[in-house]
Amino acid sequence: EAARMALTLAEGARSDQTYPIHRREMRVAESLVRLDRFDEAVGTAQRAVDAAPEKSDLLARWRCEVELVAVCAQAGRNQQCIELLAKLLRVPSGLTVPMLKVDPTWDNVREDAALKALLADPKNSAPL
Repeated sequence: EAARMALTLAEGARSDQTYPIHRREMRVAESLVRLDRFDEAVGTAQRAVDAAPEKSDLLARWRCEVELVAVCAQAGRNQQCIELLAKLLRVPSGLTVPMLKVDPTWDNVREDAALKALLADPKNSAPL
């Protein structure tokens, strides 16, 4: 019930111009994940990334991309998740190898061989 209520509020806030569109869409995506509506969640999160500023605010864009990756992980989209993680580990996105090893957000993909290889690669642990 709480997840449905959160989705209703997030969808209602889509027209609120106080916040950037990418933030509003990501709230909807996160609510959809909680309702196990994974395909809709991934699509909405991707639209949020597409709406995020590319050059003017890289930190906001990377945050949005990190949230997309988390949605992909929760949706079981391992390949898409790992491809995006490979990119985000090479920029100052806030994601780190130690975080990926312990944060429960990544539990669904942690045993994936491709993720294990990504985490074992020393270039992904290098300081940025």
